[in-house]
Amino acid sequence: MDNSQNKSDVFVKLISLDGPPAYPIRIFFIPAYGSFTLNSVRAGKYDIRYRDLDTGGLSRSEAFSLDEIGTYQGTQFSEVTLTLYKVQNGNMQAYGLDESEF
Repeated sequence: MDNSQNKSDVFVKLISLDGPPAYPIRIFFIPAYGSFTLNSVRAGKYDIRYRDLDTGGLSRSEAFSLDEIGTYQGTQFSEVTLTLYKVQNGNMQAYGLDESEF
């Protein structure tokens, strides 16, 4: 998770979308201008939900998948970088979020 373009700290939840209901599997903090790496996340469908700690605003990312792929050398896992941009042209679309969905 890349928050290096933002002057705001964020409180983040990695949400599993693999079954009803959606539920958080990781919760973490990223300081302004910082980043955070998640390891050992199982294959599945997820989104990111986060609170801007300066404004209190809530957002979520579009859904994304993490995959586990068997190869001749063993197992290969997806590697995804999500950039939290407040400016246009971030690498994922962000959507507004209601408090009840956070």
